[in-house]
Amino acid sequence: MKQIILTVLLIAGLVSSYSSNAQQASCPSWGPYVEGLNMGTAGNGELMYSEVMTDAACMQYDTYWSTLNFNLGPRGGYGGIQNKQGDIRNNIFSIWDVQDTTVPQCTAEYAIPGMNVGGFGGEGTGLHSDYVMNWTPGVWYATVTRRWSVGDGKTRIAFFMYDYGTQKWTHYITIVTPENNAYLQGNKVGGFLENWNSAASKATRCGYYRNFWIMNASNVWSKPTIYQASAGTGSWGAEAAFNNTAVKLISCGTTPGPATSPQFTLNQPGTKPATATTPDVLTLGAVYSNNSVMVNWTMDQSKSPQLSYTINVYDNSSLTGTPVAAKTVIRPDKRSETVALSSTLPSGTYYVTIQVKDIFNQLAAVKSTAFTKTSGAAWYKIKNVYSNKYLAVENSSTANLAFIVQYSNSTSNNLQWQLNSVNNATVLVNRNSNKVIDLANSNQNSGVNPIQYTENDGLNQQWNLVPVGNNTYLIQSNMSNHYVLDDPAGSTAEGTKMIIYAANGSTGSPNQQWVLEPVSTTARMETKTNATPGPLEERSLTLFPNPAGETLRVTGISNQQGAVTLTIRDEAGRTIRKIKTSNASITISLKGLAKGIYSIEQHGIVKQFSKL
Repeated sequence: MKQIILTVLLIAGLVSSYSSNAQQASCPSWGPYVEGLNMGTAGNGELMYSEVMTDAACMQYDTYWSTLNFNLGPRGGYGGIQNKQGDIRNNIFSIWDVQDTTVPQCTAEYAIPGMNVGGFGGEGTGLHSDYVMNWTPGVWYATVTRRWSVGDGKTRIAFFMYDYGTQKWTHYITIVTPENNAYLQGNKVGGFLENWNSAASKATRCGYYRNFWIMNASNVWSKPTIYQASAGTGSWGAEAAFNNTAVKLISCGTTPGPATSPQFTLNQPGTKPATATTPDVLTLGAVYSNNSVMVNWTMDQSKSPQLSYTINVYDNSSLTGTPVAAKTVIRPDKRSETVALSSTLPSGTYYVTIQVKDIFNQLAAVKSTAFTKTSGAAWYKIKNVYSNKYLAVENSSTANLAFIVQYSNSTSNNLQWQLNSVNNATVLVNRNSNKVIDLANSNQNSGVNPIQYTENDGLNQQWNLVPVGNNTYLIQSNMSNHYVLDDPAGSTAEGTKMIIYAANGSTGSPNQQWVLEPVSTTARMETKTNATPGPLEERSLTLFPNPAGETLRVTGISNQQGAVTLTIRDEAGRTIRKIKTSNASITISLKGLAKGIYSIEQHGIVKQFSKL
């Protein structure tokens, strides 16, 4: 009897032990992965695409939903979304070094403001980006990586996402790799679900994956014939979801993983992603300055994102014949471009066109606008749409730190501004003071009052002209907050100090909108009617020899008010050099200056010279 009892107890203990072990939580030793297989020809990929969604019911901290595992030439990379401790919901995009280094072999050409970009280590080395985007559980997100080359012996690769909730595209980062014209390798798209801190928690987590696509160099799209899930030893699972349109990956917990790698034939209609809609240029503006035209545009974020753009300048409204100037650039992030014009181009009305190509190689409709080329420097009055008053410097001051205000219309030079291109942004120079609009100490907080300051072309002096209507713009700071010039509370009072403030939607409110009014030759003459000729009227810059070799002699410099600044610009209007002098004539060294056409300017007087 004792033997029977002991046997029963022993069996019970073994069962209890087995039950306890079976219920012990675990995570897979690797993965789980999901891959879309048999996707076209390997080795010539331009773009990879996938979609992911999280589920609040199985969302845990320390989880990474990788959606794009790729190889660009010899180096690997991935991108996706994460949930960190403290409910920090971010995206990441990383690319590895070919050999481990202390300094990443790749660099960022563009990163969305607020993104963290830097090197990583631990699992090899490379360049890593991290942006807190606060993605929403239960919302699908498309993730895209697109490569291209520009002929400089390197390759660029960018990361984009589409939010099905807001129905908007966002470009997060562009990375430059040292390889020449490298392509995305392989004929599959893969992702995985990772618990990167399984020592802290083995709680079950899950994610949904669908719509894997590859676009190759011939613009041919491929999708998987099979989706396959796989993982190492531990608790995980995979199943079809949403009426067989997605794969649900499950990681960690107590459920044993499948004995084989599950495969799924999903319902994936279409010949390309549904989000690949034709791009659309919403607004276009063109402003003449210093033998160049500054072109600014906006894109419809609900449509496919920009990859490149072509700008043409015509001398006729029919937009026919050979353009007088043209420029094509591959830069997804840019919304402004300065196009150089020939110094021999006659004054008159010209027409700008832009056509954008998206990341899926689709072309937007051509959009056009007109601008007027003037002889000499171009000056503008800048009128607030709401108040009908004009941007000016307080009390016509010429001192640093004077506030930027609004005044009623007049012929005063204090109301006139020159728009100079610096790094494809705009520096606004006051005609009266020769100083520029500036954010003091780079303070970009909401409500800050802009001032005027001596030009140094720093980021706090750079502004973007965002077109919102016919010759109407938001004047947006080029600093990371991208606040716009604002007439506070829609004031109509004389002398109201301007502030910077967040734009009210994509077009701003009327008190944030500004109209550029070209100043005619007659209006410029009126500013000195019945007045004693000033130094600028008495003198005219003379340059010799012209064309010049290694040196250029400049005479006729107005120095009646002490030291002045001469600005040398290239044919595109970019500032090349600034020279301060108190002399009426100086000799300038041109060593290091490339051959070409340049201009030299002092307080609105512009003279051109050629460098041999």
